[in-house]
Amino acid sequence: MARVGRPPGKSSEQTRADIVAAALEQFVRVGYERATNRAIAEGAGVTAGAIYGYFASKTELWVAVVEETIDQLMPRLRAAAESAPTARAALSAIVKEQLTIEQHVGPTRFMASIPVELQRHPELAEAMAAQPGAFYELIVEVVTRGKHNGEISRDNAEKAVAVFIAGMIGLSIHGGTMPRDHAEAAVAGFVELLEGTLFL
Repeated sequence: MARVGRPPGKSSEQTRADIVAAALEQFVRVGYERATNRAIAEGAGVTAGAIYGYFASKTELWVAVVEETIDQLMPRLRAAAESAPTARAALSAIVKEQLTIEQHVGPTRFMASIPVELQRHPELAEAMAAQPGAFYELIVEVVTRGKHNGEISRDNAEKAVAVFIAGMIGLSIHGGTMPRDHAEAAVAGFVELLEGTLFL
């Protein structure tokens, strides 16, 4: 008889973490649409029905994978931002850190797939819009610092956040589909654009 619920000896937190990790693997391997609860459950060592004890839908599970993947990367991005003396330097430092994150193969590929999945599945876009997340909050913090020290006008603050995040999404897609030298050139160019040195 199939086992229902979490495996014996595992805490609820560990079972949830195993489900998220298995879902990440499936989303990277086959994409959101083709990922099945059965495959995710097999990877997590639980029954397919047990997933619903933690996530009400595959959309909710996907959002959880996004949040936890970003949370894994946030300490490095936040440290890069906080070590910079100005808001402009902080945004540049976040972009530069993008390249070093490539060692996280699964998360990097998953992050690169996010914009595509949002376009294909409106329900994912709606779910993400409802909770912007830690990365968005970090950029808002940096831009707010820029407002306070006179680098960014209040009228341009919202545009600065939107343009930066749009640029990071583009770099993520580019880095996930193009050769490394192209990705490095794109990152370097975006940093120079932020620093005002890209154009003569």
